[in-house]
Amino acid sequence: MFGRDPIPPGLGVTGRTRLELATCLSCLGWERRPLFYRHNPSGSPTSVGYDGHRVSPQFPVGPLREAVVGLAEISRRWFWQSWGCSNGRENLNRIGGEPCWVQDAEYPRCPTCDGVMTFLFQLDSDLPTADGGEWLWGSGGIAYGFWCDPCGVSAFLWQCT
Repeated sequence: MFGRDPIPPGLGVTGRTRLELATCLSCLGWERRPLFYRHNPSGSPTSVGYDGHRVSPQFPVGPLREAVVGLAEISRRWFWQSWGCSNGRENLNRIGGEPCWVQDAEYPRCPTCDGVMTFLFQLDSDLPTADGGEWLWGSGGIAYGFWCDPCGVSAFLWQCT
């Protein structure tokens, strides 16, 4: 994400021209929650905050299908969206703005500075996987990505009903 194109302004990511966001779908929310990654100056992530033994995931899964994504400004009408009122036709994927919480608001704290992390993006369920299937966050929820700019740390969690 943000690999070739510049990071869009207003997301709270400064001092970097590139930011690679990655997480383990097999572990996220099942084995560990949230998952944290420290980013080097070039934007590449390394897992942090876990020093236990290697875990065999309960629900192993491959990656999401690679895709080229275009960004578009949306009107203020879409700035706030309710997950509970959506009918499955809304596009609940977003970068920046306000999260569309499935449950209560849940902002992780940075494992380095203990500050509340800034919302960066969200991904809705039904994303295509590399093996031709579709990915659901639990029973059809949303995944959320967060950022701590001073520490260069990202975090990921998801919610469902």
